[in-house]
Amino acid sequence: MQRRLSSLETNVEIRPLNGEKAVQAASDFIGEAFMSGVGTAVIIFEVQRSSRAESRKEEARKQELEMARGRGSTSWIPGMSKQEEKNHVRTSFSPSPPEAAQNQITAR
Repeated sequence: MQRRLSSLETNVEIRPLNGEKAVQAASDFIGEAFMSGVGTAVIIFEVQRSSRAESRKEEARKQELEMARGRGSTSWIPGMSKQEEKNHVRTSFSPSPPEAAQNQITAR
């Protein structure tokens, strides 16, 4: 039927394939199909894994942005609001010169 549609001769004799060649052709086909399937599965797995990793990174960025927006203004110290940072910096430095002079006067 296919030969008629493609305008090829229809009276060509097709010789039967011997058993050994048939087994070899079938095993080649099965081997190639298996390798193609494994290759396709690996590609699909890697694309999905990459997609999941990218979505996790994007979610982390969104959460970080929401945290920064929720604090009102951003701080240089992670997890601290701007006001907390000001208090932290103020208490971590030595007293200003007028305060130091006051402390020396009261110490006498």
